[in-house]
Amino acid sequence: MTEYTIPDTINNRAKVRTVVAEYMVTKCLTKEEIMELAMDHLVQTYAIAKHTIGDLARMVSETPAYPDAREPQPEHALCFGRYPAEYRPENQYYFFTRERSPEYNSLEVRKAD
Repeated sequence: MTEYTIPDTINNRAKVRTVVAEYMVTKCLTKEEIMELAMDHLVQTYAIAKHTIGDLARMVSETPAYPDAREPQPEHALCFGRYPAEYRPENQYYFFTRERSPEYNSLEVRKAD
C-alpha cells in the first residue's frame, strides 16, 4: 500500500472535500440520506442568512418546480398564516401551499392537510 502526503493548503482541502463528497454521494449514501443531508444544509444556510418567513415563501414562489421535467408542473408557493388568538396563543403559525391559477393569473389557496 502506498501512502501519500498531501500538503494541508486551502486549495488542497477544497479538492479533497470535493472528492470525498463525491465518493460519499456515489458510493456510500442512499438517496434518502442524501436528501436529508441536503435539507439540513438548506435549513442551516437559511438560518445563517437570517431569512424571514416572507423571504423563504418568496424564494419558493419564484423558483420553478422541476425545471427539467418533461411534463409541466404546477407552480407552488409556500404560504403561512396566523391562528386566530382565540384558538392558539399569539404568534402561532400554520403553513400551506397554493398554486398559481393560469386562468386568472392569481394564486388559488388550497386547503391545508
